[in-house]
Amino acid sequence: RKLQDGPSSLLAGALDMLSEVRIDQKRFDEAETLALETEQMYAKVYGPWHNYRAFGLVHLGVARLGKKDGPGSLAAFTEALELRRAAFGDEHRDTANSLSNLGGAEVELGDAAAGEKHLREALAISQRVMPAEHVAIPRMRLKLIPALIAQQKNEEAADEVRKAQAELERAHDTTPGDRATLRKLTDSLAEKKTAPGAIIAH
Repeated sequence: RKLQDGPSSLLAGALDMLSEVRIDQKRFDEAETLALETEQMYAKVYGPWHNYRAFGLVHLGVARLGKKDGPGSLAAFTEALELRRAAFGDEHRDTANSLSNLGGAEVELGDAAAGEKHLREALAISQRVMPAEHVAIPRMRLKLIPALIAQQKNEEAADEVRKAQAELERAHDTTPGDRATLRKLTDSLAEKKTAPGAIIAH
């Protein structure tokens, strides 16, 4: 702040990174304040329709989700999606990422059907525009699976688990967290299939 003479892209970028750190620390009020400043500063530097505003809006959506502000979170993710669609069109990884953010939030907030729609769209775009071995593809699939489980589409979810497992095996840059998420979803499906009164399809 001392070195920059007013709003600048460098300062906005620093604010954006600090917002992400505060999200990781679960300090969501601070993260929200920083994210708001980020997107407003990008708007001052580049104009209100520049796609850089989406960086701040994404962290704003995550921070508000952490604060249990569902409407505010969805509004931020939706605006980020609109900016990226305007900048890049539908067939772009950033548009897919914004669809994935919106869909994941919808699932977490209880609208699994809307979340499934946006997550399937994100996955389809990613498969078209990214290399088959890119880790973003199975990660988006892992976000889709809870939407299916929430709607009791367990066989579809099991099929997506198998696809995600195969994709993670050949993907670059996977993390222990990716594999832990896959194990958690596999265990969740197994519990549903063996629960009393469960109908097991063959």
